[in-house]
Amino acid sequence: MNAYDIHRKQLTIQGSFIDLLSFSDAMALLASGKADVEPLIGHVLGLEQVQDFLDGKISGVSKVVVRIQD
Repeated sequence: MNAYDIHRKQLTIQGSFIDLLSFSDAMALLASGKADVEPLIGHVLGLEQVQDFLDGKISGVSKVVVRIQD
């Protein structure tokens, strides 16, 4: 990944940390439907679309969830 492109396109890269002690509880909440996360998801892209997104070929997208596989 080119650091200049990140600066020029004003991209924000975020990471996350999984607390191993609460991960299974969080997954159970998601699986049960008790946690509504739909409002948090702006767009879903396939892994093959990430480069097009970074190249600016996909517009109108701010928050992205990358689906690794179906």
